[in-house]
Amino acid sequence: MDLSTVALLGAAIVLLILGMPIGFLLILVGFVGIATIRGLEPALTMIGSRPFEVNSSYELSVVPLFVLMGHLAYASGVTQGIYTASRQWLGSLHGGLVIATTFANAVFGACCGSTTAATAVFGRVAIPEMLRSGVDRRLAAGCVAASGCLSAIIPPSVLIVVYGIIAGVSIPRVLMAGIIPGAITAIAFMVMIYVRARLNPSLAPPLTGITWNDRFRSMRGVWGAFLLATVVLGGIWAGIFTPTEGGGIGAMGAFVMVVASGRFTRAVLRESFLETARTTAVIFIIVTGALVFTVFLALTGIPAAVTSFIVGLPVPPIVVIIGFMLILIVAGSFVEPVSMLFLTMPFMIPIVKDLGYDLVWFGVLVVTTCEIGMVTPPVGLNCFMLKSVVPELSLADIFHGSGWFIAMFCVVLALLMAFPELSLLIPNAMLSR
Repeated sequence: MDLSTVALLGAAIVLLILGMPIGFLLILVGFVGIATIRGLEPALTMIGSRPFEVNSSYELSVVPLFVLMGHLAYASGVTQGIYTASRQWLGSLHGGLVIATTFANAVFGACCGSTTAATAVFGRVAIPEMLRSGVDRRLAAGCVAASGCLSAIIPPSVLIVVYGIIAGVSIPRVLMAGIIPGAITAIAFMVMIYVRARLNPSLAPPLTGITWNDRFRSMRGVWGAFLLATVVLGGIWAGIFTPTEGGGIGAMGAFVMVVASGRFTRAVLRESFLETARTTAVIFIIVTGALVFTVFLALTGIPAAVTSFIVGLPVPPIVVIIGFMLILIVAGSFVEPVSMLFLTMPFMIPIVKDLGYDLVWFGVLVVTTCEIGMVTPPVGLNCFMLKSVVPELSLADIFHGSGWFIAMFCVVLALLMAFPELSLLIPNAMLSR
């Protein structure tokens, strides 16, 4: 590695610390690096053609469709319906309202692939009711911040799609791989909440006065979410349509839900499309930056040298995987997940391949670990998102309340490492059809 490469990588770190948007940072450093190594003309040629080729790819078209589906599903009021039904069916348990919030987040995750969006939604919907019902502030805050992460694990997940594109694996398989791990994570959260509330009832008193009539009546508000998730995920799993086609069908289904709910207005449609455009633009700028930066790294030979060094280490391969997870947890507490994938996967994926591990399984580990970083101090993005929508909660309460959920995340991560079939059962069943 020559002096100019060291200087450019150092400049990238400084710009990142100074807060320069990651997509533009990667474009700038990558372009200067390519121009330094190969010359200005090849750098201009590459940056003028390759980004368009990548961003116009069929695989990436699923991203705006999944994002739009989530925004339209929220606009239809399905979030409140899911939360109300979960509250009626689970509220009488020890810690019932917190358990209901976790379950509702898991169900909403099957309609929305954005972690921060789910956190913002349930911060507005669930936190006020939990606090009114006497739930401990820290437990309520930690529940919403952590269970919002389920949207990134349970398909349709934008983060899983981005990983699949980077790793070059089947998008349908890696999407379906998140179903069982997502369910296990939600169950782990709910068991932890129940045990803690059982041992200390003052943490989250059970609700009273719920009748069976209330429970059955509440189911009217969830049929749309279950139907939408079943059609989209079932169709992708069965091979009836591709993830992109599933995203289109899901977005159309969510639009029908908005109309059927009586909430359709021009303002709602405009806001849904604008938020989708903003989110998609950010992701695509990062994709462009990552492409340019990856070409620069390849020219330096750094990824190949790192791969050769790590594969040759005299340690069991699983130790390397654990080391990668620790790196991602630390990095994830500072950098948002999409950017982190593009920064780290070009180094990690070749090594994982050489070690003989399944990249679909590794993808589930990566996404789960990224979500741990979303609630880990000092810069857990979900915690700051919750603070922004519920200002009366302190960051200290949110981070403190997330601690138990981080512990459950780590337990689930260990299970997924020890038993890869938990992640691969559904994807392998797709191959055997």
